[in-house]
Amino acid sequence: MTALIECRGLRKTFGDVVALDGFDLSVQRGEVVAIIGPSGSGKTTALRCMNWLVQPDAGEVVFDGEVTTRKNLVRISRDIGMVFQHFNLFPHMTCAENVAAGPRWVLGESAERSREIAMEYLERVHLADKAEVHPEMLSGGQKQRVAIARALAMSPKAVLFDEATSALDPELVGQVLLVMKELARSGLTMVVVTHEMAFARDVADRVVFMDKGRIVEDGPPSQVFERPTHPRTREFLRAVIDKTPFEEGEQEERNDAVL
Repeated sequence: MTALIECRGLRKTFGDVVALDGFDLSVQRGEVVAIIGPSGSGKTTALRCMNWLVQPDAGEVVFDGEVTTRKNLVRISRDIGMVFQHFNLFPHMTCAENVAAGPRWVLGESAERSREIAMEYLERVHLADKAEVHPEMLSGGQKQRVAIARALAMSPKAVLFDEATSALDPELVGQVLLVMKELARSGLTMVVVTHEMAFARDVADRVVFMDKGRIVEDGPPSQVFERPTHPRTREFLRAVIDKTPFEEGEQEERNDAVL
């Protein structure tokens, strides 16, 4: 089966810093892939290369069977939604206007149809009652849910999430994760860079662990979290999951208080 997103040998440097060093990843249609790893491991750079917000120095990105180039970038990017850490909503527009902007001005829908689309997706993220509210009146979690609705309003084939909960207060994280879980269950293709280990374990079809610009481990959540094969993966999980030991041959106990 042809992958929807395929990254082949991506390399990206920023000055002397090597962000990606031979990054290879295939994402199937309807698959939810969580990318985890320490800060500076190249997770966000990999995600941004997938839709060419960052152009790789070497390698190629194939989306829906077509190699991304400067010539077809605008067309391909319409099929790839992006949810950022910091929302990037237009402050002078209401929530409905923010969500309707893409269908209206990029897809060429009528004002009436764009409004209908906006209301449909605000309802989907449980914010239809905030349609006429400006972003400054929303909580961080609500802003992020509007940003998700805005991405979905373009009817993308895939949505990329760049640490969508990292800028939120802890009590607001659950609002956004609930919406993301609902999207995952709907069959949407999702690539999620996240520090939320519970989401990665419970919702993703695959978990990818990155370090130093490369994929170190790639497998189903049960394997990566309970039986990691690489020492660097075990070291990382020890640090982020309450120092749970992952020694070879040892029976790991899930720390449900954390996960």
